[in-house]
Amino acid sequence: MYWLGKGVILEQALVQYTMKRAIEFGFSPVSTPELVKSSIIEKCGFRPRPSTSSCDTNGGSVDGENGPEPSQIYVIESGNSENDIDAGSSSEDPLCLIGTSEIPLTAMYSDEVLGCYDASKAQNMATYAGNIYDSNDVSELKSETGASSFDTMVASEIPDSRWFGKGQEYFEMFKDHLRANFMLDSSMSLGAKRNSTLATSSSGKPQVLPVAMVGISKCFRSEAGSRGKDTKGLYRLHNFQKLELVVISDTATSHNALDFIVSFEKVLFEELGLAIRILNMPTAELGASSYCKFDIEAKFPARTSGYGEISSASNCTDYQTRRLNIKYKPPHNQIHNNSKLEFAHSLNGTACAISRVVAAILENNQSHDGSYVNIPKVLWPYTMGLTRI
Repeated sequence: MYWLGKGVILEQALVQYTMKRAIEFGFSPVSTPELVKSSIIEKCGFRPRPSTSSCDTNGGSVDGENGPEPSQIYVIESGNSENDIDAGSSSEDPLCLIGTSEIPLTAMYSDEVLGCYDASKAQNMATYAGNIYDSNDVSELKSETGASSFDTMVASEIPDSRWFGKGQEYFEMFKDHLRANFMLDSSMSLGAKRNSTLATSSSGKPQVLPVAMVGISKCFRSEAGSRGKDTKGLYRLHNFQKLELVVISDTATSHNALDFIVSFEKVLFEELGLAIRILNMPTAELGASSYCKFDIEAKFPARTSGYGEISSASNCTDYQTRRLNIKYKPPHNQIHNNSKLEFAHSLNGTACAISRVVAAILENNQSHDGSYVNIPKVLWPYTMGLTRI
């Protein structure tokens, strides 16, 4: 699919606004790779190959009369398999195109042991950051990024009614920690030195839970089988741009972390002027990795049901982290120097699937005669003066 002219401006405005709001909520931005190994995809709960059993790994049944359930993953085939084998690249673990940046985001922390933020010892942003950075580097960071950076990187005031469940409680508990993680990412270009007891990764990744990331990538889905046969146009594409939220959490707060992700989605879509509903999905609708899942549907007047899914959020608990070997040291173990480790919990949610949100805007913001579409006001700063298309 091609985006043309004003459509490109609307697409990029959505990307920029979503990224801005995600950072204000405490998510650190990541531009992810779009090729990962088949083994990583499987560990995250997706099938790179067709299912051969009567029940697929995504929780749905397979119709034996129609043969195996097709995979939604594109697998890359090399043009010279002999050279691949000689180079040690086995066809048993080929590269695949990602269907969501949840996969590379979560896999970033494979085989790592992380620390855990102790909320009972919460401090203000500057003090907390001072514990992560050497004291000289804190002042250097302030001068490089602006004297009030530690205080101004906050989400805009959000009415209590906009929050979902215990999302606000989670945000208030961890906001200073999440902002410090963002500064930790940003500091690498400034040459800041980190406190080795709190952040030990030479790659610059935050090493203290919770870790909240917003990934941006192209996504690729085959939409094979019956899933896409009745849905055409912008709503279901083989290739689309998406911003994805991922949180790596301790076990005690992961339930509230899911509410935090849903809160972000709810706030974003309501700011875009979309009428939405949030559905707590039944077990039969959960993917292989999901313990709990919420779907967010926007109003689509032209659809038979009147609504269409534009986002979802899932708590995978330790399904992915066990397979990827992501562990952490709980706060009480850090205090008592106890070496016992626990598997972290992973959560994910769609920040903005660009094509679907554009479809919702086009359908809901049309003029009565269909001659133009009003662009949501919050996007105007990013649309080069356009207010309608």
